[in-house]
Amino acid sequence: MSFSRELQANFETVPTSLTFSFKDTSTGILTRTLWWPAKAGDPSAILVFVCGNPGIPIWYIDFLNSIRDRVSNSSLAILAIGHVGHAHDLPQPPSDASLSLQVQIDVANATRRRLLQLFPNVPHIVIGHSIGAYIALQSPRDLLSCTTLTIALQPTISHIGSTSNGRVLKHIFTPWLIPFLASLGSILMHLFPFILPRMMSAWPKPALRTLEEFISCKEATRSSMTMARDEFQKVRDLDRKLLQEVAPKLRILYSETGDKWIDQNSDEVIEVLGDNYAHQIAFAPVPHAFCIEHSLLTAEAVLPWIEEALTAVK
Repeated sequence: MSFSRELQANFETVPTSLTFSFKDTSTGILTRTLWWPAKAGDPSAILVFVCGNPGIPIWYIDFLNSIRDRVSNSSLAILAIGHVGHAHDLPQPPSDASLSLQVQIDVANATRRRLLQLFPNVPHIVIGHSIGAYIALQSPRDLLSCTTLTIALQPTISHIGSTSNGRVLKHIFTPWLIPFLASLGSILMHLFPFILPRMMSAWPKPALRTLEEFISCKEATRSSMTMARDEFQKVRDLDRKLLQEVAPKLRILYSETGDKWIDQNSDEVIEVLGDNYAHQIAFAPVPHAFCIEHSLLTAEAVLPWIEEALTAVK
């Protein structure tokens, strides 16, 4: 089935896993998406979720289910967009050029444009996690006009390479080390499958199983690390002008427990938004990787913003 026909079909199981082909099938640029149709009738709004890195939508199912179960509007549909090359069960793109941050931005925008073709005049509520927030903010004018609200969860939108985690990993994720690390992870998973469950014993079993599949696939982990390397190089100075332009429709959730992917970079964001938009920034006791054990808490933190946006589009 094509991406288009699947979106318009009825499914007994939600979410439904779909494959989005960027440009055309011959390019080999494919990404995994998850689709939740509206509970009742045609959608009056679509929540578009953009993953962090790794871009694996399955990790966010509990978070998005928590929103869907609690939101008052039964005509909200949800689409979660993964990243090119990060799915262990999809063909890899033809070249590393297709693993860049810019390609992930282009794919996310193309996916949203396809939604607009299928559901004309239906507004989007966009949520991006980590680098997904950066991707969400790169929407061109035609997509900004249909965006009712953008929610940035722990947004890594400036100087990622200067953060506590970035300073370490940017020296590890080098062109010659990335293939080695990807192969090593895959080999260790096959030789010692019991190690990861012991190390990650607190993880829910579905999340752990997804992690095992991801690390076992050296192509997927290489794609993720290649994208991260590009993030360190490309995400530098904060785009202050863009932030000011989108501020009226922007909400931000930071971790109040410390975030080594952001550190003090949030201070500049808060300063740019100023007192007029200070009420649109919130803090919650959730880690950067909230989707593992803090999905409900994060969903409850953003739900009032979503409800406000849905009220505005009625």
